[in-house]
Amino acid sequence: MNRAFWTCVSALALACGSDKSAAVDSAADVARGDCEEVTWYEDIDADGYGDSSRGQPGLSCEPPPLHSLWQGDCDDRASAVRPGAAEICDGLDNDCDGKTDGDDPGVQDLFELYVAADGDGYGTGASLGQSCTVPDGHAVVDGDCDDTRTTVHPGLSEVMDDGLDNDCDGLADLHGRLTGTWRELSGHGPAPGELHCSIVWNVTGQTNTTACPDCDLVFWVDALRDAGATDVYEAPCPGYDFTVGIAVLHGTDGAAYLGLIELIEGYQYYAYGAYQGWEDEYTLTPWPHVPVTLDEGVLSFEAGGIDRETSWGGETVYYTDWWGFEGTVE
Repeated sequence: MNRAFWTCVSALALACGSDKSAAVDSAADVARGDCEEVTWYEDIDADGYGDSSRGQPGLSCEPPPLHSLWQGDCDDRASAVRPGAAEICDGLDNDCDGKTDGDDPGVQDLFELYVAADGDGYGTGASLGQSCTVPDGHAVVDGDCDDTRTTVHPGLSEVMDDGLDNDCDGLADLHGRLTGTWRELSGHGPAPGELHCSIVWNVTGQTNTTACPDCDLVFWVDALRDAGATDVYEAPCPGYDFTVGIAVLHGTDGAAYLGLIELIEGYQYYAYGAYQGWEDEYTLTPWPHVPVTLDEGVLSFEAGGIDRETSWGGETVYYTDWWGFEGTVE
């Protein structure tokens, strides 16, 4: 080796320094066996799968921009289309298996179809099956209680004095007023069922969909204690007037049960040159173990025989609570 050769090698080392070029790194990777010759496929939509017809050779350690080692994308302009994607009802072959929408047995997001003869968008009867399309005379929402009238279906406002249950809540031509009696029995003792107080409230109220827009039927009521009808057996009965929402909810089995709604009052304050604060909020507490009946305008429910066992001063004490309501909707 002559002096000129070593001078050249030293000059190259100084020029590169500690920052190796990509070519030097790739060469080192190839020497270590970390890089392989592969085919990169153009992946314009960056969904991880490339176009099988647009491949180019390269090294696994040198990925070109917008390319992927995976191929099979049947539409490289739509990121929702690629092998392994969920097939949905959108007119596309999402999973690239050659089948689209309802023709693909793995399709998701199908519509449940119901007969809708009156064309109001609500169906009735049992489901007719599932489909990606909604043919004429069908609907994807059920619950229509009269499929011969467009003026009758869930979500409508009740029209007074037309003889129809316009909103399909089971009540026809009712003005939404509720009156009745709320009673509570309570007590405690060494055995279950001991009662000390019987408190009675007179309840009046009106339907209020603001309190619970998704409830089947909801009343916002005031309950005023009836001192003359309240009995005290052994101890004072601390019954206070209250305001509450009474909601009629339905489970998956169609049975009606109680929901109680409370109002959390918001407040405002002045800051940074403007009023700030929180709006009033309603909170719904379902009581699925308390069934509700509505028969010929009479609404009733009761939570009976609730005994809670606890230990107090080394002795077992049972706290008993029962409450119920019966009133008229008119």
